[in-house]
Amino acid sequence: GTCGGGACEYLVVAGGPSGSFNTVVPKFAAFSLTDNWKPTDKLNVNVGVRYDSFIFQGADTTNSIARALYFSAYNLTHALPLNNASAQVESYRVLQPRAGLTYTIDPRTVIRASYGRYAEPPNAAFEQYNYLQPNSTGLLANFTRFGLPNTPGHDVRPEISNNYDLSFEHQFRGDVSMKLTPFLRSTQDQIQNFFLDQKTGFVSGLNVGMQSSRGFELEVDKGDFARNGLAGRLAFTYTYSTIRYNREPNGSSIVDPINTAIAQYNGFTKAGGGAPCYAGGAPAPCGAGTVANPYYNDSPRGYLDPNGSYATFSTFPGGIGTVAGAYGAPYVTTLLVQYKHDRFSLTPAVQLFAGQRFGTPENTPGIDPTSCGAPLAGGLGGDPRYPYGAAGGQPYDATTCGAQIAIPDPATGKFDAIGAFVQPAQLNVHLQATYDLSRRVTLVANFANIYSACFGEKVPAAIHYAGSCAYGLTAGAGSGPQPIGNVYNPGNTLQPFLNRAYDPTFGTGFPFNMFLEARIKI
Repeated sequence: GTCGGGACEYLVVAGGPSGSFNTVVPKFAAFSLTDNWKPTDKLNVNVGVRYDSFIFQGADTTNSIARALYFSAYNLTHALPLNNASAQVESYRVLQPRAGLTYTIDPRTVIRASYGRYAEPPNAAFEQYNYLQPNSTGLLANFTRFGLPNTPGHDVRPEISNNYDLSFEHQFRGDVSMKLTPFLRSTQDQIQNFFLDQKTGFVSGLNVGMQSSRGFELEVDKGDFARNGLAGRLAFTYTYSTIRYNREPNGSSIVDPINTAIAQYNGFTKAGGGAPCYAGGAPAPCGAGTVANPYYNDSPRGYLDPNGSYATFSTFPGGIGTVAGAYGAPYVTTLLVQYKHDRFSLTPAVQLFAGQRFGTPENTPGIDPTSCGAPLAGGLGGDPRYPYGAAGGQPYDATTCGAQIAIPDPATGKFDAIGAFVQPAQLNVHLQATYDLSRRVTLVANFANIYSACFGEKVPAAIHYAGSCAYGLTAGAGSGPQPIGNVYNPGNTLQPFLNRAYDPTFGTGFPFNMFLEARIKI
């Protein structure tokens, strides 16, 4: 016989190996041109331009007859076909002008200013996804929901930032000096990670929007660290960083999936069109054998503004079980004091980090009442899984519920905003001692975290854990157990750390460390 006009044959379509891999070859080139101009004794101007070429050569993705079979089968049954384009090349070219100036007001006072346009290439792995297994069509289709091409190759562009800073530097009479530097960094095509597979922590990158970071740096110095006696330095940095998400080529925003999850929850409330009871996956008149809807009496919840600005996360906090910490701390302070006498010096240091945000909307799973089978016997009175009460029916049996939805955080009673809470401030005290045995040999002893403390978090009482130095989502970075939410039955014994969305990720301080070294000049 024949198969599709040709001879029939057997294909080995699943030889065993599976997993993603990356053999994209980056080919980068750059050149720059700078010039220095000094129109007066007080003014110095530096101008320049840099050109970068980023080329990513994709690998062969058609080296499997079985893969061609899977692509053909997928395209016969899906409205949006996938194109197994092979060896795709993504090219990006960026011109980056830069300028800086220094103006000397007097021998003790200097003003500096600079502007620069800078490009950072994307991770080469983001440009193409290849798989050992031939049936990779479903995995590649995950990208199309973000508006990316329906091919193994993806257009993930370089991040491009415009950086501005202005510095005022002054030497006071004596041995005290200071430097104050306000700055602004505006980045287009900001790349942010998102989960392809939360269970394994597998992430990719996507150009998601415009990030803005602004603030100032202050440095105050006294004395000379190279001379005998006391010397000190105080450094303080304040950074306010937000990101506004763009619409992707398909018209969607990376915020939309969160709003979709909230809409799914709202659809179970009375005002959102939900039913008071379900049976067999469909609305049913409340009575014996029907599952009482635990969300029916709740009010619909508000949505995130797709055009709003949000705290910057290294991995976008979408989906149950994503990482919960924002990137960086707004307040960073370091104080150094050194005492030096000939060959010996002693330098204590104090560090303070504060203001880091955390909090994610989809932090807690809940049962989907349409997916539950036969309910539990008995009534609803006193069932903690029904905080809003119920309109009738019987309590669900969590072991028969086959699907989950995102529900409000039981501790706060709402879908927490992105970056809703403030992490504890972290205070650490360190000490370094050095002794010059000779001009070539120096002994160094570092004592880290001699004193460590955490304080000043801004979290609801239901989340607060006395003495915690940081809070993270119970599920960590997408792997491990998730919060239990309402996916349990009355009488079940629940592990305490699964009973809340955020848990302390480490205890009341950082461990003491001691390091001894000998620095030898040859």
